[in-house]
Amino acid sequence: MKHLSQKTITIGSITLLCALLVASAADKETSPEQQVAVLKAQLGAISRQNRELAEIASKAGRVLEYTEQAYEAVAPGSRKKVSLLQKGACISNLKQIDGATQQWALENKKIAKDVPEVAGILPFLKGRVLPECPKGGFYSLGQTVAASPTCNCSGHTL
Repeated sequence: MKHLSQKTITIGSITLLCALLVASAADKETSPEQQVAVLKAQLGAISRQNRELAEIASKAGRVLEYTEQAYEAVAPGSRKKVSLLQKGACISNLKQIDGATQQWALENKKIAKDVPEVAGILPFLKGRVLPECPKGGFYSLGQTVAASPTCNCSGHTL
């Protein structure tokens, strides 16, 4: 589950406001005072939407926390089992990334010291996209073809 952060919401609002400013400035039929009034009203609407989105994100986080607590109450040790399953899936993803890197190196006549690029290995991955760590971690390619890819989650290593 991906969570909206307040920073993401604010950046989206600023982008929208800039677009509205540009569109408003191009409108020569309204006075600057009218344009300011319209922008203030739109900014107020954006602020309300930001508060609503932040509240939704907060509720989603609490629901996830309550769900995890309920699983733990019903099946003690389930959190550990889920963690082990996530780790296993992540390691499988790392193997796929490593395999794609090796295939890229082979087909492009690269040597062990060459540096792989994400764009280069994507054609060798299912759906041409990097898999996602089930625990929400981030993958990094090895520094060289010979180095293994990594995940920033503790214990998720090849």
